[in-house]
Amino acid sequence: MGASKRYPRVLAPTLAERTDPIALEAAVWKQPVYAGKNEPVPLNRHYLALFFAKVEVDASGCWVWRASRTNQHYGCFIGESAHRTAHRWFVGPIPSGWQVDHQCRNTWCVNPVHLEAVTCTTNHRRGHDATGTCRKGHPWVPENIRLVNGRKSRMCVICYRDLQRRKDAKRRAKVLSHANQ
Repeated sequence: MGASKRYPRVLAPTLAERTDPIALEAAVWKQPVYAGKNEPVPLNRHYLALFFAKVEVDASGCWVWRASRTNQHYGCFIGESAHRTAHRWFVGPIPSGWQVDHQCRNTWCVNPVHLEAVTCTTNHRRGHDATGTCRKGHPWVPENIRLVNGRKSRMCVICYRDLQRRKDAKRRAKVLSHANQ
C-alpha cells in the first residue's frame, strides 16, 4: 500500500526512538495524523500525551502501564488494551486474529520493542515455555506432553489423567443415582 496525498506513508521509528520514550514522542510529533479504513489507530498529540502520562520506565526497560488495568492484568487505554495500542502506533498493524505477545513476560509492559504480533498458538506456547510447567505445576517434558486438536496445542498428561478420572467419577455417580431411583 503506497503513500498518497491524503494518507502519507508513516515512517517507522528507529530502534533508538523505540527504546527511549522521549525520543519516540519527538519522532511521533513529526508524523502525519491520519485516519482511514484499515489504517492504524490515529496518532495525535493529545492521545500520545495521555498515553505517556500513564507509562513509567523501569530498570528492565519495560514501559510499565500505571493506569487502569483489566482483571487479566493488561492495561486499558481508550477502550482497547494498552499494549495493542502501543503495537499499532509504534510497530504496525496487528493481523486479524493475532495476539500481541509480551516477550518480556510482563503483561503491564507497553514498550514496543518488547511486543510482537503472533498467532494464538505461538503466544500460548511461549507463555508455557517461559514457566516450564503447566498450570498445576507439572513439568513440560516430552513424556508429559499430549498433543491435541490436530497437534496444534498440547496438554499435560498428568492433568489430562486427573480430568478423565473426575469425568469418570461424575459419570459413575450419575449412573448410580439413576439406578437408585
